[in-house]
Amino acid sequence: MESYRFMGILNDVNEAVGVLEKYLSRMIAVEKIYVDEKLVGRYSARDVVATGNIPPVNRAVVDGCAAMSIDIGGASPEAPVILKKKAIVYAGDKGGFKLDRGECVEVATGAVVPENSDVVIPAEYIVDIGGSKVSVIKEFNTGYGVSLKGEDLKQGELIVRKGDRLLEHHIAMMSALGISEAEVWRLPRIAVFSTGDEVVEPGTAKSDGQVFDSTRRLVKGFLTRIGFTDILDYGIVPDNADIIRKTLFESLSKADLVVTIGGTSVGKRDTTIRTVEELDSKVMIHGFALTPGRPAGLTVTSDEKIILSLSGMPVAALTELLAILEPALAKSLGRSSRILPVIKGVLKRRLVTHPGMLNYVRSRLTCGDDGRIYVEPLRLTGSGILSTLKEGPGIVVVPPHITGFNEGDIVDVILYDYQALNCKGGVS
Repeated sequence: MESYRFMGILNDVNEAVGVLEKYLSRMIAVEKIYVDEKLVGRYSARDVVATGNIPPVNRAVVDGCAAMSIDIGGASPEAPVILKKKAIVYAGDKGGFKLDRGECVEVATGAVVPENSDVVIPAEYIVDIGGSKVSVIKEFNTGYGVSLKGEDLKQGELIVRKGDRLLEHHIAMMSALGISEAEVWRLPRIAVFSTGDEVVEPGTAKSDGQVFDSTRRLVKGFLTRIGFTDILDYGIVPDNADIIRKTLFESLSKADLVVTIGGTSVGKRDTTIRTVEELDSKVMIHGFALTPGRPAGLTVTSDEKIILSLSGMPVAALTELLAILEPALAKSLGRSSRILPVIKGVLKRRLVTHPGMLNYVRSRLTCGDDGRIYVEPLRLTGSGILSTLKEGPGIVVVPPHITGFNEGDIVDVILYDYQALNCKGGVS
């Protein structure tokens, strides 16, 4: 059995990411889903390429007459050009007409333009003079009013990468190509519960020594944001080993991944991690070189179920998810990047961090007049201070082998709250 223990030595976060990716990859499965709005937010299980050209033929984008641009050069109200109208083609008609010099075809928006035509003259610049003849009173350049074959999508063009999170425009493109089913990843079912006698549900009475359970809401919200849809909520479990054990067994029987919140440190009342350690497991990692989030735990049971033990402090729990679960999930889905967006920013002041630790530093973001994003690191401590997530929508990741960055350095920033960054008016 692979075995890791918290014995004064903090474990490498990357090691946990690798372990989690290995077992997550065995849990996710491909499923086919009909192409509609239910696909929004799902991860593509394969590359999707254009199976044809969009548009499939040259089409009119205005109502008017399709003609040869060479025939209407110099046209004006004073010197109109007379063309012979050969036919009328509406959207949905097959078309198939071929123009000769001096001819045109009346077309509706979306109609196939005839062979040899390279311009559609808008209807407001055409006067019907009878006898199947029209007068053109303005010249237009080649290509005006025409959407060319393959202008939108070319056959063979990559439109979705494996691991991409599908958005409405992806769904629209697949529909436009006639693709009726998409292969997406089905993520594992997750069970979540908080532990602690001091934790109570919002809306209930509490004593001065108790706190409302905010961390569980934060965790469930983040899990939903990164794509998990099947989440079982077991609520709050008291600091009782027997009850925690019973809840663990029940949740493990119904879910592939169990997230526990609280009781992960080394205090006398930290019962959760001790109960998890009693399980028959293949992997047990407790304690990481991560700040905030040092006391997290990762366990793989003998039947390859996963337990992710998070801190009860909200910012620490979020950091543990960002540092361990999010990158592991991204890799297991075949993504080449994180799930949350990462941007470049300029440090406004020197950032000094804990040596030997992977530091996730909440940071304030502002937009400079020079078009660059400026990053102001906030406090390194305060794993329970929720307001720092509002004040610091960006997170700078400082690896363990360095002790920080200097003022003016360009750094990668995880954009935790992408709505807060508005470069037209700064950060809201």
